[in-house]
Amino acid sequence: MEPDKMSLKEKLKLAETRISLPQLAEQLGLVVRDTPGSCRSPFREERNPSFSWWIADDSRARWKDFATGEGGDCPGFISKATGMSNRDAVLRYLELANLEGFTNTSELTPLKSYPCKPSQINEKPTMPSDLHPGSIAEITQLINLRGWEVPIEHLHEISLLQQLRFGTHLGEKSWLLSDPLGRFFEARRLDGKPWNNGAKSNSRGTKSLLGAESLSPGCVALLVEGAPDFLACSIYKSLGKKLNRVFADNAVPVAMLGAGMRLKTEDLNLFNGVRAIVIPHLDDSGQKACDTWKAQLRKAGAVVKDLNLSKFVSPGGKDLADTFNPYYCEDVIIRMEILASQLREEMK
Repeated sequence: MEPDKMSLKEKLKLAETRISLPQLAEQLGLVVRDTPGSCRSPFREERNPSFSWWIADDSRARWKDFATGEGGDCPGFISKATGMSNRDAVLRYLELANLEGFTNTSELTPLKSYPCKPSQINEKPTMPSDLHPGSIAEITQLINLRGWEVPIEHLHEISLLQQLRFGTHLGEKSWLLSDPLGRFFEARRLDGKPWNNGAKSNSRGTKSLLGAESLSPGCVALLVEGAPDFLACSIYKSLGKKLNRVFADNAVPVAMLGAGMRLKTEDLNLFNGVRAIVIPHLDDSGQKACDTWKAQLRKAGAVVKDLNLSKFVSPGGKDLADTFNPYYCEDVIIRMEILASQLREEMK
């Protein structure tokens, strides 16, 4: 049957043949077991398993967090992980599975989905008690961890903006990207090891677009995905200033901290009159996110282009962080300059 003739239930069932619950969790930076059964919750650190998923009678996955009583299907998992509404979570799941485009919005409620309460979503996370800007030694350790040959001065601006921080999270020395208002943060271990649940990063709070509060009409938004790319983007901005590239004076690095997410309305409202350069990952999910974000940004009143990294990444790389090998790629800065100039012409 053609996708445009399917019901929502039929599309969701087909979507799971393309993106299973474990694969979906991986795209969101989370980890659940590969086969049905019990495991540690992907949403928090814990010693004893309190999370379970299984295949229901309709051949679709269901999950339940027994510690909180929350549960649902794959769109419900997106809603829990990102803070999205059920409607947006369904849309995003179908987009990831290349099944977007149905028009019956009355069906847009995930089956048996019990999202967390709004009070839980909006609650500010508890920041590490020793949160601090980072010493020279800590910033140097972070740069060495990434394998980059760049002076620490190029991370000075995001430290001043309270976006890059260091502290002890879950008992481990960590580097964190945080919202200056304390609404959310993402932590990664400074020793480069995964957290106990196997995930690379550990997030707290309702994620919005990091850096969006600095946007203003006429500026150049450099939109990336993930914490390493936000670091790389901030370094490229700093290097652009040093190399006297005009775009860098008005550049604002912004990052979606998590794969497979749509930009939120409150963030999109900040893009009116902005020149936006989307810098996606070189994989299917990255291109899908890029297409979605470009459409959203144009609707919000931005002029938009994307920067294809295929000519700039190191062998086997897929994102902006992989253009350091171990030195930065000046061609990336030149390309940013060209795109920013083209967008300025489009705004006239």
